[in-house]
Amino acid sequence: MTQSNTFKKVCLAILCMIAVTLYSCKKNDTATPTSAQISLLTSGTWKIYKLEFQNSNGSWTTVAIPSIETNATISFNKDNTYFGSYTGSSGNGSWKFSADYSQLYLVNPNNNYSASFQVNVLTQSTLQIQVAGAVAVNGTTYYAERDTFIQ
Repeated sequence: MTQSNTFKKVCLAILCMIAVTLYSCKKNDTATPTSAQISLLTSGTWKIYKLEFQNSNGSWTTVAIPSIETNATISFNKDNTYFGSYTGSSGNGSWKFSADYSQLYLVNPNNNYSASFQVNVLTQSTLQIQVAGAVAVNGTTYYAERDTFIQ
């Protein structure tokens, strides 16, 4: 199976899940993440597995995880706090889902850090998040970053 076919199947599966979710839900302006989604996110420690960057043509390039980040982890707690670490550094703060569960927001008031990540995959074993925006890596400018974590 080619990488393109695999990507198409993953996208189709995600679209099907979104369609089922949208079809089965009534409109609710005060929607909150389901307990299942929160349980998945808070089920343990997530370890970095794959780091990818989007090229100008839309394709993705997998890059080697820098040695300082090979042991990067993040844990989400049910009280909406998180703790992340990698070699020589750590941080904590708060997290929340967007009303439609498609975004994960992280805030660390101690170092003025806040970020919004698109949630591409959230299962018992995989968390894949994506952030849009120009990213320069080794002299190359990419258009988005996609990080995959595993448990």
